[in-house]
Amino acid sequence: MPPSTGMTAWWRADSISQEDGTIVSFLPDISGNNNNLIPVGAATGAIYYNNIINGYPALRFNGTSVNTMGSQTLNASDLNFTMVAIMSPQDLSTNHNIVDSSANGGRSVRTGTVSYQMVVRGLQAGPVATATTLVIGKPVAIFVGCDSLTVNYWTNNAVAGGGNINVSSTPGTYQIVGGGTSVMNAYLTEMMFYDHKITSSEKEQIASYIQNKYSINMGITNNFQGNFAQLL
Repeated sequence: MPPSTGMTAWWRADSISQEDGTIVSFLPDISGNNNNLIPVGAATGAIYYNNIINGYPALRFNGTSVNTMGSQTLNASDLNFTMVAIMSPQDLSTNHNIVDSSANGGRSVRTGTVSYQMVVRGLQAGPVATATTLVIGKPVAIFVGCDSLTVNYWTNNAVAGGGNINVSSTPGTYQIVGGGTSVMNAYLTEMMFYDHKITSSEKEQIASYIQNKYSINMGITNNFQGNFAQLL
């Protein structure tokens, strides 16, 4: 199982059971912190589908704001964090926020159109980008870790890059999943947040969990420790 120390939110599609094509109006935070996901604003919620990633269900965010969900108790202004998302992209032709803040400031992670870049915006910062390969319909585990000043990206068993974050005085508020300025078009089966940039041993524990559960190759037997060392 993933480490529990410092975990601020843990959302799993398999924590609920629904019929295919039905709207998800509530997704519990199973970390125990009650940072539950509910529809944001006029949104109705994500769409539930069974048997999407290795037999597990997922929430469908279809590229429109109607699917946006958020946790109004999860602070999006703290840039000491790690986000882990297990997802299957369904479109790569435009920007897609994996998470965003309910205000212009705050943390945001998105896939983009420039070599399918990963971008983190922090408190109105200019984007920090690095190229990574995403494939439509192919499940991927995306790690993003920040320590206020720097950010690192890691996809499956490959270090994707990183950079510096320039922070302004504009705070973010609560965390939004699948929406914001560029809404997500993907299946999302699981997401975790931590209140710190996770260590190499914590990454190894999470990666082992993902590989065992979802059969996504996390490089456990292929220079796994070396890949983590590059990220830190």
